[in-house]
Amino acid sequence: MKEEDLYDPIGKWFIKEKGCQQDEYSQGYLKNVQVGDIRPDVLAIRYELVENVYRFIHFHGHVAEVKDDEKGLNELIGKVIRVKERAKSSREWMGGLHTVCFYIAYPTEQVSPEILKICGAGDIGILRLQVIDENVINVYEVLEPKEITLNDGVSHSSQKSPGKFERCIGEISYLRQMFQRPSKL
Repeated sequence: MKEEDLYDPIGKWFIKEKGCQQDEYSQGYLKNVQVGDIRPDVLAIRYELVENVYRFIHFHGHVAEVKDDEKGLNELIGKVIRVKERAKSSREWMGGLHTVCFYIAYPTEQVSPEILKICGAGDIGILRLQVIDENVINVYEVLEPKEITLNDGVSHSSQKSPGKFERCIGEISYLRQMFQRPSKL
């Protein structure tokens, strides 16, 4: 089984368990999408309508970096740590998402205590993948990540008019791919 074969089960798990929407507005998740200078394996987004003086939308990201076996876990964790740091300073990340969570995902029967400790200290979630066969892959959240709040995400001021909102979504590549028709959103 190739690593790419694990992306869809993880994306579908984000939809089912983390509330990322796959509907007439949103693709739900993207695979191997460019975000700034980084290309996460799976990026899922949950959008939330917030009622205030004005109505506006917050976007919450879930990012999973995937390996097809337990080899290279140190490299995988290192990549997630670098992506987390980049997300805190990149306009591409901060200009679109209000919050983001990061995960590592790989097939295993049991996550080692060492990996649990490293990921726990780094606020990284762990998804354990149980591969039954090529058509059945179960996803289990072994460790919940800490949610990182990014600056403004899509600013409230850019959501006050439909045209400005559509332009803002269009300027951020992963939002443009996720939300094919932002005018409907």
